[in-house]
Amino acid sequence: MRVEADPRQGIDAARLIRHVYDAVACGIIVRDGGGTLVHANDAALRMFGATRDQIVGQPLLGGVARFREDGTPLTRDDLVSVRALREKRAIRGEVTRVVRADGTDVWLLGEAVPVMGADGEPALIVTSFMDVTAERRAQAEQHEAETRLRAAVATSPVMLFVLDRDGRFLLSEGGALKRLGLAPGETIGRSAIEMYANVPAIVWSIERALEGEAVKTKVDLGGVAFDVDYAPLRDAKGETYSVVGLAVDVTERSRAERHLKTVHAVTRVIAGASRHRDVRQEILRTLGESFRWDAAVFWRVDAARNVMHVRETWQSDGAGLDAWFAACRSRELRKGEGLPGRVWASATSAWISDVSVEPGFTRAQAATDARLHTVLCFPIRHGDRVFAAIEFWSREVRREVDHDLFAVLEAVADQIGGFVARRTVQLQLQASEARLRGIIDSALDAVVTLDEIGRITEWSPGAETLFGWTREEAMGHRLTENIIPERYRGRHEAALARFLATGERTILGRRIEIEAQHRDGHELPVELTVSATRSEGGWVFSAFIRDIADRKRMEDDLRSSEARFRLLAENSTDLITRLDPDGRRLYVSPAARTILGYEPDELLGTRVE
Repeated sequence: MRVEADPRQGIDAARLIRHVYDAVACGIIVRDGGGTLVHANDAALRMFGATRDQIVGQPLLGGVARFREDGTPLTRDDLVSVRALREKRAIRGEVTRVVRADGTDVWLLGEAVPVMGADGEPALIVTSFMDVTAERRAQAEQHEAETRLRAAVATSPVMLFVLDRDGRFLLSEGGALKRLGLAPGETIGRSAIEMYANVPAIVWSIERALEGEAVKTKVDLGGVAFDVDYAPLRDAKGETYSVVGLAVDVTERSRAERHLKTVHAVTRVIAGASRHRDVRQEILRTLGESFRWDAAVFWRVDAARNVMHVRETWQSDGAGLDAWFAACRSRELRKGEGLPGRVWASATSAWISDVSVEPGFTRAQAATDARLHTVLCFPIRHGDRVFAAIEFWSREVRREVDHDLFAVLEAVADQIGGFVARRTVQLQLQASEARLRGIIDSALDAVVTLDEIGRITEWSPGAETLFGWTREEAMGHRLTENIIPERYRGRHEAALARFLATGERTILGRRIEIEAQHRDGHELPVELTVSATRSEGGWVFSAFIRDIADRKRMEDDLRSSEARFRLLAENSTDLITRLDPDGRRLYVSPAARTILGYEPDELLGTRVE
């Protein structure tokens, strides 16, 4: 006689977990308690450039090299998963550079969490990875852009500074600092009011600016004359929290001030914009007016079609260049074709003093009809990728290449490229979050998220179905107010307080069975798994709750069936035997003594011939 449990519950759960693993954007690799790799989801395979066969069953994924942030190599013992297994604790926030077998590299942010077995030892190590390559590269490019911008400012006879609400320097940069015997950043943390207490114009200007007024003034410091602008920065409530200042040596005032204000204006545009189009429009207008161009054309690269076309135009007041813009819009340029195409291909700027005499210039006639002569075209790039090219046109023939203008525009181009790259990453992250939201919303299990004081911050549709509370009713309430039975509430609050105070983990990372409470008051058995994540706003707890009422009923039925079977078998004069799939005896009734002449225990495990 064979008794089998219905396996469907386990299969459905396994499929659900596998679907979730393969759908999320993060990579997931699982080790068993012996340190052997037993599973990797699709995202992990893509990140490491490996196949599942190269991972599963191995102690270490071969063919890749791993390095710390400082460039030193990692050994197997240094891996977050191996450390978590060895130290029996979660290891979080480890950033690793992985060089794949094909020579490409990725930056991964990893965390490993041990899943403890009944014996108190790690049964599994679940390691998750987020690909932060784009963010790392964007940060590096942004840093390089800022370095270029600082270099441009450092070579100009100006001083750019930022003061906090107490008048202390937060930023102090610019070539004019040398005229005052100061180095860039030397004044950071010092009070400008105290430093220039003997210069009433400076003290008065700072105080007025901190009160919310824009101030312009002239000062003389040791024989060096400056024009100084103070601009208050306001928060969402309109209160001044900082002051931005620009001091210009009047000996080169016109040129240097125009360049720096342009960069400052472009930086504000990029910092305040949320859409690509907003940036394009403001950049063309700001640069065109600042450097006295007559027209500007923004050529965008369509990577899918490998062409570039016009996305935005600008012209000075009264320029009358609509026909010229129409001629530009009618064209699509391939890489290397026309001036924008050549800039796209080379990723470098180009200057033509007079296109009317430039050999092979394809739009020469249209430019002549529009009375346009000098053109500057520069790429918008991020890393090795060119996103766009911007042309600026002048009706005046400008014979000399403006190298200072080139430096400013290249710094601006890097800023725009960084914005485009960051915005692209943000859109991808939003799409990933939307996919994850879809998975959570469609999951059969209840998913509940709490802040560190136990308030509900997320309540999935599965939780609505399981507990009878709608999302609107549950949000913002403490978990003890709706689904925790009264007898467990004190333990829950104490465990939460203990974790926040000492880091002691009672149930985190474990799968436990417990009773929960429905809205109507009845209790139901559930399987609970809780994880904790540190965020800028504090700890965030995620609870995955599964209704196991059906499983419990099946277990009770199975135990009752087993008891009835044994009662029947123990009192029967017939020989009753239960076999495994290989024909070995799992149970032998007492009748074996009289029928076969053996004790039942002697026959256990033997094969029926």
